[in-house]
Amino acid sequence: MTGADDGARARHPSARARGGHLTGPVARLAPMLAPGCGPHRDVAWAVVAVRGAEGRSPAAFRAAYGLAAEDLDALEDGRIGLGDLPATLRVLTPVVALARALQPRAHRTDTERRAT
Repeated sequence: MTGADDGARARHPSARARGGHLTGPVARLAPMLAPGCGPHRDVAWAVVAVRGAEGRSPAAFRAAYGLAAEDLDALEDGRIGLGDLPATLRVLTPVVALARALQPRAHRTDTERRAT
């Protein structure tokens, strides 16, 4: 294999991180986060963790994923759930997998328990 092949493999969608490396640190930090977060804390924590892992400012994160300022604010405040997550975040980042991993076990549906 050549170096070019290695680069192509690294850029392939199947090589994307699935968020597992963020689950432990975020789960440990979650109890210390502000209690004023909205009803979708798991999504808020996942979005903040992904943005932090990517090292992006809010403006750079919005530009990279085509988000409006108020949408990112709503996501990071926990006002947007997984069902309303923008497609760019759902497809291009591990936000969904990370948010599901961070959901309290008692609130998961039977389908989600089997899928994770």
